[in-house]
Amino acid sequence: MSHDYHPQSAPVLHDGCAECAVRGSNAFNAIVNLDPANFARAWNRAAAWQLDGLPDLQDAEVLLLEALKGVQLQMEKLGWPIGMLPDRGPLHEGWH
Repeated sequence: MSHDYHPQSAPVLHDGCAECAVRGSNAFNAIVNLDPANFARAWNRAAAWQLDGLPDLQDAEVLLLEALKGVQLQMEKLGWPIGMLPDRGPLHEGWH
């Protein structure tokens, strides 16, 4: 299955795309299919969702962002601010 056409925009998984719907139906599958740049975008979107909400949240990305948000909340209990990774600082576009 391939991605239906959708514009490159902030959402990592897009409503209306069959491939995004399949990936978004399972958080593990959604996470392991991300390349480094899209993982960084998903990590940042999960943090933004936790902190401020996301006006462009897609149904297809909810399970993915919930899983990452859950990891961030656990890391916050260990002293890492939301959106930060241990020994790496904030993720950003192009992080490898």
